[in-house]
Amino acid sequence: MLGLVLEGGGARGAFQIGAFQALNEKGFRFDGIVGTSIGAINGALLAQGDFELAQAWWQRLTANMLFNTQDERLDRLLSLEFDRDTLSYLATAARELVEKRGLDTAPIRRLLNIVINEPKLRAMNTDFGIVTVNLTDLKHAELFKEDIPRGKLVDYLMASANLPVFRLEPLDGKLFIDGGFYDNCPMNMLARRGYEQLVAVRTLSLGRSRKFEYPQVQVLTIRPAEPLGPILGFDPKYTQKNLKMGYRDAMRAICRMKGTRFCIAPMEEAELVARLLARASASDGEMDARQYLFQKTLPALARALQLNADAPCGTVLYALLERMATERKLDSLEIRTLPQLAAEILAAPRPRPIANPVERAIRSVRGEPVSFDEAGEMLCQMLAE
Repeated sequence: MLGLVLEGGGARGAFQIGAFQALNEKGFRFDGIVGTSIGAINGALLAQGDFELAQAWWQRLTANMLFNTQDERLDRLLSLEFDRDTLSYLATAARELVEKRGLDTAPIRRLLNIVINEPKLRAMNTDFGIVTVNLTDLKHAELFKEDIPRGKLVDYLMASANLPVFRLEPLDGKLFIDGGFYDNCPMNMLARRGYEQLVAVRTLSLGRSRKFEYPQVQVLTIRPAEPLGPILGFDPKYTQKNLKMGYRDAMRAICRMKGTRFCIAPMEEAELVARLLARASASDGEMDARQYLFQKTLPALARALQLNADAPCGTVLYALLERMATERKLDSLEIRTLPQLAAEILAAPRPRPIANPVERAIRSVRGEPVSFDEAGEMLCQMLAE
């Protein structure tokens, strides 16, 4: 069986919806979905078969729809990255829950009552589970849909996503807080049910992730290559970027794309070498252009990129084009082939002037590329043609 695990992370949950789009396009069909906090809410939408609804919901979601924007504490909370530097502030906020009550969650509940279809979810032949923490009894709760009383799915989704800054509302006479305090990425839930394969979509948010206890289970992990923004940053400028980033980084994981910040469709090493050899012509100098390329230019570029001088051709080219694309401020959210990225680099403005004649002469004597940019553009021309 194949399961999907969605980590908690507040507004960063948009990343999961973008990732699910890529997984769906690549033919992934899940027998079970579990999640914590926003992962539980996203998981419910996906488990009830409403990916398009989830996508549309995230695209129009704003802080005004979720919170009472007149609350003076909200501005501070919306900008929090929720890393370790904010723990002291969260501790203060948690004390405030007891003393003054937290942020009103009624708007969130109203939204969930609109988009969550409990009868539909229960009728689906898909396992669905959440994690929360029973604050009254001081114990965690890992609950599948059959464990949740009928008619109370939204209540338990709220319990799973109840951050310390939110107002605590009793559920069946007990108080619950965010499941991230026990396990923010509950892979063990599905593994204990006999799932042999898991896809875990991480948000890299603050929370406890328990040690995975089933090494025999195959896990594909999808994680963001760049920061996803504040955990309560429900703002279209973050949401749109995170939806695209989720799609890109899922494709990177599924298709073994190249690049760290950019996502580049891989080419076989032999194909790359053949492409360069076909486009390198013999020169009138002492060394054939093809020899110069592989014996001088690529090793020099490897050193400039802080790679081993004998790094494979592909490793050097991917690192080179990624650096050049970054310097030219190309959109890192698009998925490209190597020739496509090379063509875009050539079409973009140079970040600095080409080397002056003296520098060119010195580099030539040293056996180095005439300049980093010129060597890079030469290789881009070979790849883009």
